[in-house]
Amino acid sequence: MKSVICAGLAASTLFVGGLMAQTTTSTDFFGGLYGNPGDPVRTVTLEADLSTLNENPPIVGRDASGHAAIEIRFDRGGTAGAVISPTKATVLVNITATTTQGETFTAAHIHRGARGTNGPVVVDFKLGTTTTTANQMATISTQFEVTDSATLAILNEIVDNPGAFYTNVHSQTNPGGHIRGQLTESALAATRRLERRLANFAEKDLIDIKRLVIRLAQKEGLLAADQADQMLDALDSRPQ
Repeated sequence: MKSVICAGLAASTLFVGGLMAQTTTSTDFFGGLYGNPGDPVRTVTLEADLSTLNENPPIVGRDASGHAAIEIRFDRGGTAGAVISPTKATVLVNITATTTQGETFTAAHIHRGARGTNGPVVVDFKLGTTTTTANQMATISTQFEVTDSATLAILNEIVDNPGAFYTNVHSQTNPGGHIRGQLTESALAATRRLERRLANFAEKDLIDIKRLVIRLAQKEGLLAADQADQMLDALDSRPQ
């Protein structure tokens, strides 16, 4: 009997009564678990393209642009499959910026607000000051943990609707904001999320086909009733 492996699904083999049947578990194309809402650990990556033109009002005469990558790792401290509120989040921030003049960046935050509107700070990246050289790229990186329930709730809200928030990098020249950009889900994270949904659908279809094959084998006398029941029980008890 030939083995069948679907894209995004890892297959293992189950032998019952001389009949081979495959059980499948979902995997990630990219070698890591993106995470379902009920997983003990879930990692989400958000991005923002930053520019002086995105400020409200736009910054004039001091052109600068950059990119922010924000990785949020939620830790629920539970077991897979249980829907548990996160107890901790680790936030990794990487910002690159290029300025036409030397600047001293003093802070960076996530603000609540739609494109073109100004809103309050909801997450402080807790950056120190960083001085840039004209026309040279500067990199600002930081990592911090969040354990208070209010900020954890905000992070969940940001992940659920990143477009309602923006990243703003402040400078000595423009303390109200020097470069900013609306948050979006990273292309890789979006691809993983869609792949995970597809794998879930594909796995359900495969399980239904296996049930049908087992019952047909029983009907044709290839399997005894107890063998068929045992194989069906094995399918139903597979890890979710």
